[in-house]
Amino acid sequence: MENLFCTRFNFLLVAYSLFVTAAATAWQNRPLFIGVAFAGAIVCLLVWLTVIRAFLKLDVLFKILYSAFPDLPINMVDKETRATRSLFRVQELIAYVIPAFTVVSLLAGGFLMLLRPELIGGSAPVSSRANASPGATFIGRPPTR
Repeated sequence: MENLFCTRFNFLLVAYSLFVTAAATAWQNRPLFIGVAFAGAIVCLLVWLTVIRAFLKLDVLFKILYSAFPDLPINMVDKETRATRSLFRVQELIAYVIPAFTVVSLLAGGFLMLLRPELIGGSAPVSSRANASPGATFIGRPPTR
């Protein structure tokens, strides 16, 4: 069960890095960047749901093991680590915090480019491209004259 949880989390990281790379590649094309960012947020959200489901099953499994077999070494290790009062459990960090960051960062990039493209270096409007030098190379639509 723990292997399933880790595999789903790794898949989330791969999907997130794929969409961040695609968004970085589409940086100069505003509509494409917005589409990639929002599509990435949706995919990461859906994968996050599978990560949460695997985490909840793993948590229930550990509770059953702890109550059914109190003499297991893992039960003793858990008691000792709970006595040290750590700030967070790593499994909860993997199940909630990091996936939330992936979704929020992609949504933030998409909304920033949608609402305020000048804040993050988005493409300039077509009217300012027409005033550029005659030999300039443009990515996307050619300047209108």
